Amino acid sequence: MPPLASEICCEMLAQIMHLSGRINAMKKRIAAIAREGETSRCLQTLPGVGPISALAAKTFAPPIVHFKRGRNFAA
Repeated sequence: MPPLASEICCEMLAQIMHLSGRINAMKKRIAAIAREGETSRCLQTLPGVGPISALAAKTFAPPIVHFKRGRNFAA
């Protein structure tokens, strides 16, 4: 492999490692926040709902009292 290509690959790998570390740190913070709230903890008991989805639903979804059925909310 040419030296320039090797250097570029090393730089890219270093950036990937750095960003992966930041992403993992953010995931831990999100998981901790999701564990604190009762609503987000309850939402995470549903299949396929993790910390990010639970917090998004809690943050952006209208109050559940506006819906007659769960099906209406899902739509």
